[in-house]
Amino acid sequence: MRKILAIDDNNDNLLVYKTIIKRYYPTCTILTCQSGSEGIETAIKERPDTILLDIIMPGMDGFETSEKLKQEAKTKHIPIILVTAMRDDKKSRIKGLEIGADAFLSKPIEEEELIPQLNAMLRIKDAEDKLRKESEEKFQKIFEGAPLGIALINSADGQFLQMNSKYCEITGYSKEHLKKINWQSITHSDDIQQDLDQMKLLNTGEITDFTLEKRLTRPNGDYVWITLTVAKVDVQVKGDSCHLAMIEDITQRKNLTEALITAKEDAEKSDRIKSTFLASMSHELRTPLNAVIGFSELINENSSMEDILSFNDIINKSGNNLLALIEDLFDISLIETGDIRIESELFSIQSMLDEVQFIIKNEQLILGKEEIELKMYADFGNINPILNSDQNRIKQVLLNLLKNALKFTHWGSVEFGCHESIQNQIPMLKFFVIDSGIGIPPDKQELIFEVFRQVDESKTRIYGGTGLGLTICKRLINLLGGEIWVESEIGKGASFFFTIPIYVDDTKHINTNSTCQQKLSLKGKTILIAEDDASSYSYLVEILGREGAKCVHAKNGREAVNYCKTIEKIDLLLMDINMPVMNGYEATKQIKNIKPELPIIAQTAYAMSGDREKILSTGCDLYLSKPVGKKTLLDAINKCFNKNNQLTTVQ
Repeated sequence: MRKILAIDDNNDNLLVYKTIIKRYYPTCTILTCQSGSEGIETAIKERPDTILLDIIMPGMDGFETSEKLKQEAKTKHIPIILVTAMRDDKKSRIKGLEIGADAFLSKPIEEEELIPQLNAMLRIKDAEDKLRKESEEKFQKIFEGAPLGIALINSADGQFLQMNSKYCEITGYSKEHLKKINWQSITHSDDIQQDLDQMKLLNTGEITDFTLEKRLTRPNGDYVWITLTVAKVDVQVKGDSCHLAMIEDITQRKNLTEALITAKEDAEKSDRIKSTFLASMSHELRTPLNAVIGFSELINENSSMEDILSFNDIINKSGNNLLALIEDLFDISLIETGDIRIESELFSIQSMLDEVQFIIKNEQLILGKEEIELKMYADFGNINPILNSDQNRIKQVLLNLLKNALKFTHWGSVEFGCHESIQNQIPMLKFFVIDSGIGIPPDKQELIFEVFRQVDESKTRIYGGTGLGLTICKRLINLLGGEIWVESEIGKGASFFFTIPIYVDDTKHINTNSTCQQKLSLKGKTILIAEDDASSYSYLVEILGREGAKCVHAKNGREAVNYCKTIEKIDLLLMDINMPVMNGYEATKQIKNIKPELPIIAQTAYAMSGDREKILSTGCDLYLSKPVGKKTLLDAINKCFNKNNQLTTVQ
C-alpha cells in the first residue's frame, strides 16, 4: 500500500493534499505533519513513498527539513517534492536541488500539476526499489557463497543484522541466535577491548577499516581463533546503517604456531639439559680414565711393591667407577628404547637385604665413611618373606639409593629395610632408605627423577655423578609395578621410599598345611573392558584370554553403558577412568543403575591423593593403579568373584 507524507504548517493546505490525492489514489495512506521535526520523525517511522514538503514553515523550514531527511540513512532514498508559494523563485529551486530535493510544486496547489509530479516521483521510487532489490539479490548471492564468514552488524550497537552460512559455521551459532545478540556476546573476554577501541575509531571516521586477530567463544565453551576485518559500507538492513565484518578461521594455524613455539622451547630446554649432561659425562668419564691411565703409566720395574699395590687399588676403584657409569648408560638406553628385560624369580627378601648390607658396608670402607651408622630393619608382618620379582633390579635400586645416601651424609646414620604396606587394597612391600644428610629442596624433589637432571650444578662439582641413577631407579620401579618417591627437608636428610607388588607363587608357598589351593578359572566368563588405549586393551585381552575369558571392548564410557544395556550376561567390568566421550566416573554411575550387582574394577594411570575415594564412591568395587601386573589383576578379579560367589574352583 502506498504512503504519501505531506508536511505543511497550514492545515488547509494539508486538507487540499488529502482531497486531491485520495481522488486518484483511493487506497493510499496520507500522512500529515505541521512541522519539520514532526515530519522527520514520521518519515523515519513510516518510510513513505513520497514526501510533499512546504518550504516556508516556522522553526525548521523546508530546506533544513529536506537536508536532514537526505542525510538520514533511513529516509535518504525517499523522493521529496518541495512546495513554494513563489512560482518563479529560481533561487529557492536551485537551493532545493542542491540539498537533494527531487521536484517542485507552486502554490496554490493545482490537481493538474500535483498528480503528474506524484506519478513521476512514484515511478522513480518504484524503479529505485526494483534496482535496489536486484542489487540486494546479487549481493545476497555473493554474500552467501563467500568462502569467508561475512556479517553485517549495526554500526551503533554492534547487533548482528545479517550473516552468511560460513559465519555460522565458524562461530557455531545459528542465524536466528546471532540476530538476537551483538558481536561482544561471542567475543572472548580478553579480546573485547581491542575490538572496542578499533570500532570507536571506525565510528568516528578516524579509520575506514581495521583487521585484527581474536577469539570467538562457541556455544560449547570452546573458542576459535579468527582474523577479523571490519569496514564501513554504504549498505542498510531494514534502514539500519551497518559495518561489514569478515572472519576467517585461523585456529589450526594458531595451534600449529603455538605447537611450534612449544616444541622450539622444549628443544632448547632439552639441548641445555643434554649439554649440561654431556659436560658432566665428560668429567665423569675422564676422571676415572685419568686415574687408570695415569697410574698404569707409573707402574714399571722401578716401582716398589707398596706403590704397585697402592696404584693397583686406585686403578681398580677407578675401573669399577667407570664400569658402573657405563652400566648406567646401558640401562638408561635400554629403558628409553623399551628393550630392558624384567625377570621374575622366587627369592628370600631377608637374604637379599643381608647381601645389600654386606655390599654397602664395603662401600662405606671405600668412601671412608665408617663413622656413619648403618641400620637395617625388616618387618614382614603377615606376608610370606619369599617374593616373586626381579631380585637383581630391586637390589640395584636399593644399592643406588644407599650409595647416594652415603655420598650426601657426613654424620649421623643411614637406615634401610622394608615392611608390609597396603596400597589401593593391594598388599605391597615398601622399601625405604633414610639418611641424615644435606636434604633436597622441595622444588627439586620431582626434578631429580628426570633423565640427566640433578639438584644443581654446584652439587655436581662437589659430589660428582651424572644424574642418571635416580632416573634409572624410577623407571625400574615403574617396570616392576611399583612407585618411588622422596620426602625431604634441607638440612634434615632425605627419605626415599619405593613399593613392590607382592607376587608370591602359591604352588611353592611356605604354608604346607593346605593340600588344596584355589586356582582361578575364567572359562565361560564375559568380561567387558572399557579402555580407550589399544595397547592397554591388548595387554588385558592377552592375560584374560589365556585364562579362558571372553572379552568385549568398549572404547569409551558411553560404549560401555550401551553394552551393559544390550548384553545380558556380563560377569565383570574393567573400567578405565580417563576416557573420551564419557569418563569412567559417569559411566560407572549409569552402569550401576542398569546392573547394580555387576562387579567393576577401576583402572587409572593417575594415583593422586583422593582418587581412590572418588572412584570407589561412584560404585566401583576395586581400584587398581596403572601399570597393573598380571597377578595383581587376576588377584583383584579373584577377589571380586569371591565376593559375588562367582569363582570356579579347580582342585
